[in-house]
Amino acid sequence: MDDQQLLEQIKELPEFYDEKLLVNPDFIAQSDHNHLLDAFHASKYKKYDKKLKWHQLVRLAIEPPEKREYLYHRLLDLLQQFGKEDEYFVFKTEDTLYHIPDMLSNLNKLKILHQKYFQIYKNILNQIHFDYPEQKKTDQIHPEYAPYFFQGNYAAVSDEFCKKNIAAATLLDSNNIHLFKGEFSNTLQSFEKSQLNDKGFPICILVDCDLYSSAKGVFDFLTDICQTGTWLLIDDYWCYRGDPKLGVRKAFDDWIETNPRIGVSFYCNFNAYSRAYICHEK
Repeated sequence: MDDQQLLEQIKELPEFYDEKLLVNPDFIAQSDHNHLLDAFHASKYKKYDKKLKWHQLVRLAIEPPEKREYLYHRLLDLLQQFGKEDEYFVFKTEDTLYHIPDMLSNLNKLKILHQKYFQIYKNILNQIHFDYPEQKKTDQIHPEYAPYFFQGNYAAVSDEFCKKNIAAATLLDSNNIHLFKGEFSNTLQSFEKSQLNDKGFPICILVDCDLYSSAKGVFDFLTDICQTGTWLLIDDYWCYRGDPKLGVRKAFDDWIETNPRIGVSFYCNFNAYSRAYICHEK
């Protein structure tokens, strides 16, 4: 029984058993439910850094998605309401308290918010999307190096959720956030770059693509957008155990080596897996 089959069986259990009985660890210890016990211990939910307990998996499986979405939207609303530059916002998790202070530097603001909040959201989303759809063949190199990169794993529950997430993390006005839904290979080709002419100097560009195939298209798209002084923040650069032959790192290295217009100067590593560069025109 794979992970998706396990979840489907758990979702059917409330038709026959009370929820209080289902969440009791003794439930899967009974001989009639040994198949569930074996599947649970073999599943990815027991392989997380923080392993799920049986009652947590049951509630995640049977809880209506609308309830979780409401909680996430409520959290984002709180961050937007209280996460002002001139105040302290205290965010409590099961591990610790995060204090976001008055930030004098826009770069520090981006770095701190990315470290403290985006990783929390990724962890939440990892537990929403339980299935493992098939990866594209072009990105199936050494999947054990980064088993969390698969289609749909970081898909948000709605466009509005994405917009609130970005607004909360960057403190941008929601009217200045524009989303284009779809794969990079389609959306970038249809995007008219002249729309950017009145937007001013491109101060900072964040590339968060996970895979080689998607990152390659994005870097090619940026060739005539980046200017001298543009900050280029690259997420997932050190993924795949830092292998230069894989992922976003290879896509970036290929782009720098072959594009005729833009060069970069290394600035720093940040957030464990990410790198920052400053662009210059050749």
